[in-house]
Amino acid sequence: GIESQKEDLINQMKATYGSSVSEADIKEYVDSFKCNSIDVKEISECTKNNYKCFHLISNYSMGDYNYYCDQYSIVSGDKIYTLTLSSEDKADFDKSEMKGIVDSFTIKDYKAPKNGLSPILIGAFVGVGIGIALAVVSAIKNKKENV
Repeated sequence: GIESQKEDLINQMKATYGSSVSEADIKEYVDSFKCNSIDVKEISECTKNNYKCFHLISNYSMGDYNYYCDQYSIVSGDKIYTLTLSSEDKADFDKSEMKGIVDSFTIKDYKAPKNGLSPILIGAFVGVGIGIALAVVSAIKNKKENV
């Protein structure tokens, strides 16, 4: 499945960046995307609303760019909401500004899951990983343009 998702990411990046980024560069970035570690994986509660969530802190790299993601996936009815914070420094997640962002997250018309957390969360995290990869490529492209 990961190879088809890489291909989807390559196609999305081609559509997004057109000729401003070469196909070889896109493929190089996508192929270099790597999950280095998963530092936290737990079922916990988050936000001021105490939503039950799947909490994940992980470290990724793409090319020479290294970053951390702090993710909270919450099931509400038949939907999954994922709040993702990212930073080059894992310690940033302990800062009051980041904690305030998490605490302020509210789901309108929240519906608690009936049977705990859904196994569909695994698919959601794969999708989130693809989205993160796109954001990283954009950050790398912007960094290169500003140099």
